[in-house]
Amino acid sequence: MDPFSIAVGTVSLLDVCCRFISYLRDFRGALASVDKELDFLLDDLQAVTLVTTSIKTVYDSYLTRASERPEASGGHAGKLWRNVDQVLADCRARVQKLGDLVESIKWRDGSKISKRFDGFLKLLHKQSKEQEYQQFRRDLANSLDILQMLLNATELSYHIESQSASDQLSGAISTLNSKIESLQPLLEFSSVVNLRDAIESAAAVVSLASVNKYFSIPEPVSSIYTGREGLLGELRKMMFAPTSAAQGHTQRRFVIYGLSGSGKTQFCCKFAQDHRQSFWGVFWIDASSDKTTQQAFARLAKVGGVDPNERAVKDWLSNLEDPWLLIIDSADDSEVKVETLFPEGERGHILITTRDPSHKVHGTKARPVRNTAIEQAEHDKVDNVYSSIEMNYTRFKDKRGEAASDAVELLNLFSFFHCENIRVDILTQAAKNPSIQRNADELEKQKPRMVTSTSKHTPWAKTFNNMKFAVLASLFRDRSGPVLPRVLRDSDLEPFDEDRLRDALRRLSKISLITYNALNDSYSVHSLVHRWVRESPKMMTAEHAVWCEAAATTLAQSILLPPLASQTSDEDFRRDLLPHVGHVLNCRSNIQKRILENSRARNNHWRSKLWAVPESRVDSKQAFQLARYSLVYAQSGRWDVAEKLQLKVRDFVSSTLGLEHPIAMRIQEALSVTYYWLGRGDEAAELRDEILQNCINTLGIDDHMTLKAMDNLAVSRAQQGRFREALNLQEAVLEGMNRTLAADHHDLLKALDHFGILHSRYFRWNGAREAHSKALAGMTRTLGDEHIDTLFAKENLAVVYLEIGGDLLEPAQKLAEEVLAIRQKKLGEQHGYTLLAKVHLTRAQTARGNFEEAERALRDGLEIGERNFGADHIGVLYGRMHLGKNLVGQKRYGEAEEVLRDSIGKYDQIKVANGGKHPDRLTALQYLMECYEVQGRISEATAVCDETMARLSALGGDNHALMKQLKNKRDELLGREMPGEEIATDLPAT
Repeated sequence: MDPFSIAVGTVSLLDVCCRFISYLRDFRGALASVDKELDFLLDDLQAVTLVTTSIKTVYDSYLTRASERPEASGGHAGKLWRNVDQVLADCRARVQKLGDLVESIKWRDGSKISKRFDGFLKLLHKQSKEQEYQQFRRDLANSLDILQMLLNATELSYHIESQSASDQLSGAISTLNSKIESLQPLLEFSSVVNLRDAIESAAAVVSLASVNKYFSIPEPVSSIYTGREGLLGELRKMMFAPTSAAQGHTQRRFVIYGLSGSGKTQFCCKFAQDHRQSFWGVFWIDASSDKTTQQAFARLAKVGGVDPNERAVKDWLSNLEDPWLLIIDSADDSEVKVETLFPEGERGHILITTRDPSHKVHGTKARPVRNTAIEQAEHDKVDNVYSSIEMNYTRFKDKRGEAASDAVELLNLFSFFHCENIRVDILTQAAKNPSIQRNADELEKQKPRMVTSTSKHTPWAKTFNNMKFAVLASLFRDRSGPVLPRVLRDSDLEPFDEDRLRDALRRLSKISLITYNALNDSYSVHSLVHRWVRESPKMMTAEHAVWCEAAATTLAQSILLPPLASQTSDEDFRRDLLPHVGHVLNCRSNIQKRILENSRARNNHWRSKLWAVPESRVDSKQAFQLARYSLVYAQSGRWDVAEKLQLKVRDFVSSTLGLEHPIAMRIQEALSVTYYWLGRGDEAAELRDEILQNCINTLGIDDHMTLKAMDNLAVSRAQQGRFREALNLQEAVLEGMNRTLAADHHDLLKALDHFGILHSRYFRWNGAREAHSKALAGMTRTLGDEHIDTLFAKENLAVVYLEIGGDLLEPAQKLAEEVLAIRQKKLGEQHGYTLLAKVHLTRAQTARGNFEEAERALRDGLEIGERNFGADHIGVLYGRMHLGKNLVGQKRYGEAEEVLRDSIGKYDQIKVANGGKHPDRLTALQYLMECYEVQGRISEATAVCDETMARLSALGGDNHALMKQLKNKRDELLGREMPGEEIATDLPAT
């Protein structure tokens, strides 16, 4: 395209328009009365002039950018300007023809202008020119609309290129989409040149700018949805109205209120669907109860890659730079404080549906003096939707045959799952896993138990224990069989048939009761269907309880516990179950409350006083389920919930089988891990000590479970600073496991990695490096490079590299970056493991002199950690300690001292066995000593050195390598200490 073509085209069109406008003004001035048609024609010509002038301005800017960046002149931008050039030429020709037509009018006296003019259109009609004139007018109006569309497209293209703010981008997208939509009907009959090409070019820019990556709404928009165009248009104008510089950006909230069934949710879904491309993400929250809001936040957490809690999700949305729309649906419960659901800050757009008009106060204003609460009092035919669901459901229920029965049962089951991401492998694993578990148990029974001279008990004592456990297990075994849909049952007489399962799923999908997602082989249930099936009045409370139990059993049976399911894919699978587990537990709780209320209502007043209706208690089935659910919560970073579930299971198992039973010891070990991540390391160590003693008493010193318990206790002792005890335990573990396990066994590799940590505690860096390297290689080979334990081994190796320093600093940073990237992808930004990886990466950055980058990352992580875990959590203190080290490197000594002293004070508050101090306190003291030393505050540095030596000695570290370093440092400091020592005046006083 000739770069001067558009410039010439705009000037030429402006010249034609100006001459025509001048002629019409003279013509109108000669008339005795005003003629509206002439005014309309003048308005159109002036609009063409205005758009053409804008196009010339934008094109001049485009030429300037293209000269600076030649690549900007190609692609969509170049095609757009070629379309503009063609439409300009077409428009110029139409204005010229229209002018020629008007100037060709003959008046009564034969002149071209007369004061005896009796109507412009009437005169055109008399001279048989009205139809031609009207066609020219329509074509000119169409050309004007197309030029306006292309102008909007070029402006959007500029926004994309200049990376404008997200709200500017979304507003430009919305405006251009509206223009394209209004011009679509012209494709069939318009005579405008290259109209289709122009629309396709503009649509291509919208596609290029399309920001939508995630779209989820409460219910699908009906294909026959009509009406409310005025309200939708009004909402669109307010949603995307520009804000002045004085107003600034603000979060826009709109309250849609009205009677139940008035179509509020459908209205919001229609708006979201129409403007999908204006938002990076469209999300929704079921605000009908506190439970449903928490489930919604857990679901949104997966999108944001953050911890599955409300605070983390709201923080993610508050900091999301891309435009987003949040629909808060069914905010009717007075117990749900809707204002607490809003992300903080000025970003985002929110639609709230409610029956409560008082919620209008939560609406913000899209423009001044405009109420943003839109009343929806009209009734949509929602009942018809439910009738359609009921008709399809009944159609299956009344049909005879296996497939129809399977479909109905699966739909009942799905109504107690979360409505989205129901993976097919949840169902297949629920059917297959019991058989896998039984086979594994049989193999475990057949394994010979080692009995050595070091075992505490004789073979007879062990045999007696085994007989006792077998009797107890038999007494408390649930013989009723699992509550499952028939299609998921697996037996010798009727094996599980996956084809039968998929056939039933296809039948449900075929009539749109569920929707299939081929990307991850999963299904979702429309929210209306989901609610109707679960809350149908035709389903009695007892039937609700049965299907809720079936859902709970299905989820629990889909989970295999390690070591049967130890791969990375198993961890991902368990985390994906979190919304489903949360939903089924909420449903179970509600059903139990209803049953309890019904039971109390059936008892008359005097009997209820004498015999209280018993509360629901955990039984063997629920203990089986809750143990597996606790793993889901723990691996999702929800350790507070995991602890509650694990305590229920432990109490049940200990009361029925005793604390010495292997199952009781396994659940207690899981509980000890939870205690550690909750920052309660001393409780974890105490529990692990009990577990080890029970293992020795019942299984013997060389049993696999005993060795694992010993390994876990060694980790806790090291964390308590009891290094000698930890070392003795760890050496015994490795000796026993090397005799009884294969070299690449997961537990042996974990023990080796733990041994590397102990080497580090003793400053034996070469031994630590060797242990971690060997563990990492083995885990990568057998578990994969993204497994949780592989990442811990890689992280531990990175820390050793940091301590060795020198040429190993760069590979240390590389390892830390790899760990962080995988955890961010798998666990999200706010998971505890991710935050730990971020601290280790910043340590590498600090060691390599990248202080500012490291400080920013540390402060971001600490903000999340303090919010999610508390300021006194051991992980938060670890991060703050290294922030102090970073500030020392930046010579910000006053800030560093404040941070380090605060960390040391909080370490003092952590309870450690035998009244000791946490070992990380020694590191904080060393950093504080360095802070004083580099300032020349030698006496203070010496005092801190003395305190560090005393603490190390109390830990039994008189012969530790660190003690030797500290003694040398103390001698060096004493040599530098001089009477009358002064502190530099530019440094903060103590």
